Amino acid sequence: MTAIHQRSRSVARARRLWRWGKWAPFVVAAVLGSACVRGNSAETPTAAAKAKAVEGGILPAQEDYYAVDVVDADHAWIVGSYGVVVLLRDRGRAAELQPTPVHDPLFCVSFLDSSNGVVGGRAARIFRTTDGGRSWSPATVPGVTENVLAFARTRNPQRLWAVGPRGMILRSLDDGATWEDRSLGKDITLNAVTFVDDREGWIVGEFGTILHTSDGGETWERSEEITGLPPYAEDVTEEVALRVGIPPLSKDDLYLFDVSFVTPDTGYAVAAGGFVLATVDRGRHWTASHGGTRNTLFKVAPTPIGGMIATGILGTIVRHRGESWVADEEISHKLFTWVRDVSFAPDGALGVAVGGQAAVLLSRDRGETWEMLPRERLAALSNNTS
Repeated sequence: MTAIHQRSRSVARARRLWRWGKWAPFVVAAVLGSACVRGNSAETPTAAAKAKAVEGGILPAQEDYYAVDVVDADHAWIVGSYGVVVLLRDRGRAAELQPTPVHDPLFCVSFLDSSNGVVGGRAARIFRTTDGGRSWSPATVPGVTENVLAFARTRNPQRLWAVGPRGMILRSLDDGATWEDRSLGKDITLNAVTFVDDREGWIVGEFGTILHTSDGGETWERSEEITGLPPYAEDVTEEVALRVGIPPLSKDDLYLFDVSFVTPDTGYAVAAGGFVLATVDRGRHWTASHGGTRNTLFKVAPTPIGGMIATGILGTIVRHRGESWVADEEISHKLFTWVRDVSFAPDGALGVAVGGQAAVLLSRDRGETWEMLPRERLAALSNNTS
């Protein structure tokens, strides 16, 4: 990469962070922060003490949870900082702290069924279990060292995809046992991936990146058509923007965190600043709007009753109802940390949302209402689990 190109990318990142200044601290804390720091992984005494507590079977009370995968009402896996892996059972009424394969953060989790699953984390470390998390083995991941930020399965569940910083794209054809490098070779962070079948999928990331494949990931093309963005990130007039130096907002300024399709034609992507992008033509064109909030949104997922739900900073949960997004004010008034991920059992019997400071939310009515699980209750559930 030339020095000029490096400088231009640095300037672009700086401009984007300036525009999202009020949200950037939350974004950095939730997605990058200390959990994503590259380099020497030697732990501080505090980190070592926390890791020892996890090893001792005590569910963490302050650690951050980054991802959750709900297989059914009796099996929901949560992963987070210091390699924590928690299994929720009995619709969230019982919890088990599972043996951790690593003391570094785990950012994503995907289970094929109640026995077979993978977790991914710092420095391209992926671990696989075939016994429901009682033991883990490292997967073979050649040639990359970036953080694994997200997983997705295709219609053939043995096929897995993973994405991360610096254009990292990985593919597995054997349920995560071995991986091949399909990276873009570009300095761009890819935050999420989804597939609707074995051939058609999407990836989103920084700089308004939306990538689409229709040939099973052999090639990826960028979607360029994004309409509906306001002139500026702030609600200001052109006169005010010129006076205080607020630059215009463009699609390249969007920082996209997640993407989900409810049909092969209809999908949604969520971003910093509470933006939601919607498409009804397989991602050829996207229309931007605010998702019932100006808070950064990290996750968007379909609910078992045919709607959509998105989660973000400051306890943000918004649902798509009819033509609009509606915020859950009850949760936002109680929860003051970020909600990073949400997942539902296929039959809707259990929904779990997770986030910072050991936040766990449960829904037993297909995402219509949510119950905050107190940390002390989570620890008590773990102590009562045989």
